[in-house]
Amino acid sequence: MFSMKRAFGKTRIRKARGIASGKGKTAGRGYGGQKSRSGVAIKGFEGGQQPLFRALPKRGFNRDRTNNKYTTLDFNDIAKLLRKDKNCSVFDVHFVSSHIQSVSGKIKLLASGDLKGVDLSGVKFKVHKASKSVVLVFEKLGVLLELV
Repeated sequence: MFSMKRAFGKTRIRKARGIASGKGKTAGRGYGGQKSRSGVAIKGFEGGQQPLFRALPKRGFNRDRTNNKYTTLDFNDIAKLLRKDKNCSVFDVHFVSSHIQSVSGKIKLLASGDLKGVDLSGVKFKVHKASKSVVLVFEKLGVLLELV
């Protein structure tokens, strides 16, 4: 009958079984720190070598979220701005940012509020987006609206 024996001189190292065993006290894990604790794996860490996820190029679609922020203006806001500056001929980002500090770069017009008491003749609107109801109202009033 065949019996398997461990090769001569090869004995299993029993860790953390006293200082005399050679692997006692810290059990070969060094002193303190995250890696000396049990159940801890540092994901993606390859011992100082560049991790694989950083070595490979980025692929696929990354949506750029920074360019999709709009400053929304309704009819009340438009009326306030045009009452401040009655000589306005072009209502665009530059005009709005000269009156409002927190303009993020793009403007969207919404159709809430009213435009009573404001003369829109001779004013050209250059904005990035406008709701369908704003387009309908401006068409009725004969106001030039250009989507940039």
